[in-house]
Amino acid sequence: MSTTIRDNTAVFTTDFVAKATGGSIVRGDKKKHVGVTSDSRAVTAGGIFVALQGEQFDGHAFVEGAAKKGATLVVVQKGHSRSDAGNADVIEVDDTLRAWGDLARARIAGWKDRGGKIVAITGSAGKTTTRELCAALLRTAGSVQATYGNLNNRVGLPAVAFAVEKDHTYAVLEMGMSERGEIARLTEIAPPDVAMITNVGLAHAAGVGGGVDEVGSEKGAIFAALDESGVAIANADDPRVMSETKRSRGRVVTFGRSPKATYRLAKRDSLGARGSRVTVDRKSESLSVDLPLIGEAPAIDFVAALAACESLVDRSLDEKKIASALASIEIPGGRVAIKTLGDGTIVI
Repeated sequence: MSTTIRDNTAVFTTDFVAKATGGSIVRGDKKKHVGVTSDSRAVTAGGIFVALQGEQFDGHAFVEGAAKKGATLVVVQKGHSRSDAGNADVIEVDDTLRAWGDLARARIAGWKDRGGKIVAITGSAGKTTTRELCAALLRTAGSVQATYGNLNNRVGLPAVAFAVEKDHTYAVLEMGMSERGEIARLTEIAPPDVAMITNVGLAHAAGVGGGVDEVGSEKGAIFAALDESGVAIANADDPRVMSETKRSRGRVVTFGRSPKATYRLAKRDSLGARGSRVTVDRKSESLSVDLPLIGEAPAIDFVAALAACESLVDRSLDEKKIASALASIEIPGGRVAIKTLGDGTIVI
């Protein structure tokens, strides 16, 4: 099921949009527009509509509707008619999907110039749980914007980026992969300060050549995007993830069960339907907290999230604040169901 994209208040002028996207102004001036969307149904008066094209849809068919709803700027692909744009400003680009990402890139660049920092997460499994845990932990240190739903691709991630506001201290962005170059492109749009690979498996392998090594190489682009001040968060128990750390120009922090891991899951005691008591060894200290998620995998995800967040803020998070954040964690549905049968608990 697709995720409904939320409104945003991103502000751009016509000439700025043209510069950011490499487009040409067909009609327009320097007036400001508030809000960016690729969904004509979500256009707000005074906003920008970008006409994306897909296998089963063409946003150019909805330019007229967007203009009637109050769009004051439309971005279209070369070769498409602009006669139905009403009184809206018009910018023509080579590729509207590329322009959509470039405009989000400009939004993120301005936010990062004011001190904003990004945790980027990819992996074949565990991305969403780790993302939600990261967001919860970082909220103990500042204001957070995080990926929601399945908005983790070249259409969805920019939509989340447009909603990053100046009062957000951190952004936690999930980066998915279904084709070659996708992770690399997403890191261009939102350059990470901390980048994580949860693990490497065969998920979406068909789109990158069919093998797990190809998946690892594509996901490794998230480490390659780091500069010298960045931190690569790597699964110490996954050789393919570890092999990609050589692509990082920054330092490497590891997590997992391995005795060599920087953040090690030292112990996990089941609390039944209430989750687990998790003990993490990191640096010269241990941390023990109750994690309201069942099983080994979420415990590893928590260790990974802790490693990423503490690397981003460059300090140990307060244990009481961690416990409070975990107590209210809500993971999106569809990943685990708990059923009680007599005196037993079934996890589906």
